[in-house]
Amino acid sequence: MQISFKNLFSACIFLAVLTITASAGAVVQTHPYEAEVTSFQTSLGANGWHYLTATVHFRNMTDHELILGCDMGHVSATDDQGNKYGLLLSRGIGAVTATTFDPKFKLKPNGGGDALFDMRWRGDRSSVVGTTFDLNLTTQLIEPSGADRYKLGSTRILDMPGLKSGMFAPPQGAPPISDRTVDAGPFTAKITRAKATISGNRRWTTTEMTIQFTNTSDKPLILAYEGESSFGTDEQGNRYGYGTAGTHDTSVSGIGMVGGASADPSFVLQPGESREANFSVARRLTRDPNGTQLAYYVALGQLEVLPSRQVRQLRQFSLTFPGLPATG
Repeated sequence: MQISFKNLFSACIFLAVLTITASAGAVVQTHPYEAEVTSFQTSLGANGWHYLTATVHFRNMTDHELILGCDMGHVSATDDQGNKYGLLLSRGIGAVTATTFDPKFKLKPNGGGDALFDMRWRGDRSSVVGTTFDLNLTTQLIEPSGADRYKLGSTRILDMPGLKSGMFAPPQGAPPISDRTVDAGPFTAKITRAKATISGNRRWTTTEMTIQFTNTSDKPLILAYEGESSFGTDEQGNRYGYGTAGTHDTSVSGIGMVGGASADPSFVLQPGESREANFSVARRLTRDPNGTQLAYYVALGQLEVLPSRQVRQLRQFSLTFPGLPATG
């Protein structure tokens, strides 16, 4: 759901835009929140496309809730050869435009949340591809302005240079958490099983995963898989997808799906309850080298069932799992 400026308030005060730069792998501190790149991976596509996927962790540095948005028209990355990568998709954080904004990316006091940015650039046979990248994001505070009303606050341009493929690290200062586990805030997601196989007369390689979701909040939680959001990349730059592009997504079982005009609210977790669901990604084998380590990305929606029995989405969560098996 997007909120229109015109419907919410008659005037906005736009604060000064600040640019904050951090060294490679460092935390960008811009009170009242901070940001850091916790995963960064490059991959290759067909027809000269080069991709990069970055997970950025945002942390609330205050004792009250914060809402953040991102100007998707000002998300880019440039490599050390001057090649500029444009945004293909984003997950987790809501979009800010000239006339609308999405206030769903809410950070609890001293809490955090992840946003994913997938970008691409198209080169040709003579293009020189860089190995070090500079990531630029424009973020903006979204502030309460009365009951169910919001206004835009200060803008920050975040400059994160010196990034290299294969960077994976937990957020700095985060409490210890078990391996292959993501703390999404109201729930944790832990991969309890991961297996890579070759099938289809050795034409496809598939990584199958079981993820255990645990409600760590004090309220019932409804989760659903965001259709077509499941993909992965290995250390050789190969991309894995939910299936063939343009086909129906059948890569997930055990959890409902949300997408388009439909949403399945059947995956309900009571406080403290855990349940599992199965996920998979695959790619067609080629003569290119196969990787052995897979970084897996998937998005989940938090749903709410209204008294009218209508279902609405409250939040989108982007989950990143590095270090899974890929067929070597």
